[in-house]
Amino acid sequence: MARLRQLSAHEVGHTLGLAHNFAASVKDRASVMDYPHPLITLDNNGNIDFSKAYAVGIGDWDKRSIIFGYQDFPDGTDEAGELKKIIDENLKMGFQYITDEDSRAPGGAHPYSHLWDEGKSAPEELRRIMRIRQKALAGFSEKNIPMGAPMGTLESVLVPVYLAHRYQVEATAKMVAGVNYTYATRGDGQATNQMIDDAAQRDALNALIATLKPGFLAIPERIIALIPPQPSGYRRDRELFKVYTGLTFDPLAAAESSVEHTLDMLLNPQRLARLVEQNARSNKRLGLAELLDALFLAVQKDRASTNPYLMELNRMTEKSLVHHVLNLAGDKEINQQVAAHALLRLSKLDLILASFGAPADANQSAHYAYLREQLRTFRADPSVYKVPAGPAMPDGAPIGCGE
Repeated sequence: MARLRQLSAHEVGHTLGLAHNFAASVKDRASVMDYPHPLITLDNNGNIDFSKAYAVGIGDWDKRSIIFGYQDFPDGTDEAGELKKIIDENLKMGFQYITDEDSRAPGGAHPYSHLWDEGKSAPEELRRIMRIRQKALAGFSEKNIPMGAPMGTLESVLVPVYLAHRYQVEATAKMVAGVNYTYATRGDGQATNQMIDDAAQRDALNALIATLKPGFLAIPERIIALIPPQPSGYRRDRELFKVYTGLTFDPLAAAESSVEHTLDMLLNPQRLARLVEQNARSNKRLGLAELLDALFLAVQKDRASTNPYLMELNRMTEKSLVHHVLNLAGDKEINQQVAAHALLRLSKLDLILASFGAPADANQSAHYAYLREQLRTFRADPSVYKVPAGPAMPDGAPIGCGE
């Protein structure tokens, strides 16, 4: 009901002429014209707390916008001057306004304008949501569905828990090679084209790398054991994980969809082109070579695990990473320095793989053989090489319906 109340206020805002403001969440949920992620917290006892999930009432930005749009002025008033005063006051109060075209694109650059995000710092909020997700998975059981409900329906409950971080990943990725700007006008003093602080970009990269770790991706065995195939009369619909395993629940494919999401956002060609551009202007900043090295190094460190499940998750993540870099290397329509860095990183990987002997573990040996064959096939004819597509995430936006 709290969600519907906010949605109703949002639609009334549109009726009154307000556009979306996706930069409102950084200022204490200042507008119902944002798309709000439920603010879920941990209480003093470490229990999940939903009491503040949605704000109550319209926000301060909404009130200021209505004042601007509907204020009556006495006859003889310099209306343009009075309206400018309202805008100037808005700026002094710290309100920001960024709408759809700057916020929806996967390659978006704005560090504060996102759909379904929360908090002032995207990386900090990502880490916070990851902790809540861990708590929710630790308490996940058959009690998450009503008595008498088919056990297969547990998967539809697991999806939004396991992927609780998905929208904050998008917000955090936009910090990397991000640009702070506004819809500035001449003389108003607002930001026009400011590179995001380098330390903030590196912090965002580290937060995103944490979502690729096998320990984060692993669904506990006790949860896997709870979920049977969907019963008669039910089907694997748009809200469930895509699978490779036929009828059965596929924890590896669920993890792969999460990895693909992080890599799709982080390795977006437009984002990487900005990274090249920003590093060219200041070569002490995060650059593309450093970013790719950090990703491969993180994967290589996780090879040391002795847990077969975690090792398979690591292999899956490395395959996904290599596929994304191959895509960049063969793309003739992106910034070609981005493609050049991708080719360089693949050459480094080729040397590393050539130095490996045959591992005793057949699974690891098969993994290295696969990577070598992907590199060989790509080099033989990049124009015809096709990277295998990973499983898409289940649909999840709280607004949206249909097949």
